Amino acid sequence: MEQGLLARTLSVALDGKDPGGYYEITVWSTSGALPDDSVLLGIAEKVLPTLPERTV
Repeated sequence: MEQGLLARTLSVALDGKDPGGYYEITVWSTSGALPDDSVLLGIAEKVLPTLPERTV
């Protein structure tokens, strides 16, 4: 059986005070190496503040 691509996933609550709802950001690797956490965090820092439902 062949494995799929390696990935890192970050789950972030819509609101830190409310346990309901979250966003997930996943980064897949095509190189065969596990994606670096800093790449995932960098994407999250750029994307999350642009989401209208997210209170930052």
